[in-house]
Amino acid sequence: MKYTQCLLSKYIDEGCIKHVAWIPEKFAKYNKVLKLKCDDNSWNDGWIVQEVYNSKDEKYIFEHERDWAKQRKASDI
Repeated sequence: MKYTQCLLSKYIDEGCIKHVAWIPEKFAKYNKVLKLKCDDNSWNDGWIVQEVYNSKDEKYIFEHERDWAKQRKASDI
């Protein structure tokens, strides 16, 4: 299965929430309204696909999901 990285937004009373997520490729359509599944298995409705980025295989994503945690050791900072 392929996943696509997308910028999602949701408008609430306080303003706009933005979130970048990997979602299944078939749902990664510009302006599509989605429901996202929360950690407690409830559903959060009203997320809009604002931007669609690159797609990758599921295996690649899960192998590299924690790469950001190693960034400090690999950088010059």
